[in-house]
Amino acid sequence: PRGDKVRYCLVGAGGFGVSMLVPQMDKRSDVFQLKAVCSRDPVRGGNFARQRGVEALISDFDAVLADPSIDMVVIATRHHEHADQTARALAAGKHVFVEKPLAIDWDGLDKVRSAFEASPGRILMAGFNRGFSPAAEAVRERLRGRRAPLMVNYRLNGGYIPADSWIQNAEGAGRNIGEACHMYDFFASLAG
Repeated sequence: PRGDKVRYCLVGAGGFGVSMLVPQMDKRSDVFQLKAVCSRDPVRGGNFARQRGVEALISDFDAVLADPSIDMVVIATRHHEHADQTARALAAGKHVFVEKPLAIDWDGLDKVRSAFEASPGRILMAGFNRGFSPAAEAVRERLRGRRAPLMVNYRLNGGYIPADSWIQNAEGAGRNIGEACHMYDFFASLAG
């Protein structure tokens, strides 16, 4: 942080960002300050910004990147935008928390990797959370010291999502990349 707190901008004022990510950041209000909201939806973003008394409502991502008073961006946009926004934010000198998935294809991942490697001192975190749950910690403790390979069975009931939902098209990259990536990250965390 350039001051006493990390001043961040929520990029994407959809349901997950405002109901999950910001409340988690609020739990550490001694560290984080919501300085701005960047939203293409002036009603949703504006209502949230007014409700929270946020200093700035911004509709242009480039303006966020150019603002020296913003230390970090929290990216909660649709999946197909994550890689580009992350790479651009890193290149602009911002720390980044990006909701999963970090990228939806190899080109996007390469773009993020290049931007991260060219941004020494920047912190990048993807929003994988399953491996940090108390249940996961308990399972890891039970597995500690094992000598055999780990085999994981994971049953998931993700519920029905209509075929015309953004999650099912190119913006969301489908349920495997857009949602099951949480499970793959969880498997990796269990396996160490």
